[in-house]
Amino acid sequence: QYGLVGVYIDLGLLDRAAAAASAALALAGKVADPEHIGQMHMQVARTYMLQGRWGDAEEALNRAHATYTQLDYLVEIGMCHWARGYILLREERLADAERELTTARDMMRSLDAWYYAGALASELATVLWKLGRADEALAALDDAWRLERESSSTQLAVADAYRLRGLIARDAGDHAAAERALRSAYDSFLRAEAGPVAASTARLLGDLLREAGRLDEAIDVYRSGLEAAERMTPVPLP
Repeated sequence: QYGLVGVYIDLGLLDRAAAAASAALALAGKVADPEHIGQMHMQVARTYMLQGRWGDAEEALNRAHATYTQLDYLVEIGMCHWARGYILLREERLADAERELTTARDMMRSLDAWYYAGALASELATVLWKLGRADEALAALDDAWRLERESSSTQLAVADAYRLRGLIARDAGDHAAAERALRSAYDSFLRAEAGPVAASTARLLGDLLREAGRLDEAIDVYRSGLEAAERMTPVPLP
């Protein structure tokens, strides 16, 4: 049942994913293997996160964390901290989110798990930016830049980092730097076939160009973003 959760999520069938998650939870008491229990709780948490059920997701993550602590699975423990930070950011509990994401980042660095450190960099940087610490936010993106020359599977992490760099530059009044970063983000999202976030990034870039009086360029960017949204499917949460 918990194996079905990920399949349904990838297909966009969230109601079926939630039903499979509920069925898995009902069976959990009959399973003796703690590794499977931990994986199940992570899948259940993923379903709840996609549904915006943050409290339920956090409870599932706490159970996964307890199981992985028992097993001493350090990467998985770090991923629990990452997921908690993701939830806390969306609840605007920024101090708590910073603590969880910093813990996750430091764990991944210590384990040489650089893919995960880079993938969560934008989450931590976003928290720091929202806390008014833009310089620290930019420094936090360093882990993402390590992934820039890696395989195509890292494109989303790099794109997220460029997008945030562009927003920080825009707010600082450096429109040239903002444009460069947002164009890089948009191109990376296109390569990753992440249509919705490519479209939202195109809107940000188009707005920047429109405010600068470059209307024809802005219209071209808006049109390109719409085309990206039409031909690409949403990217599920990690």
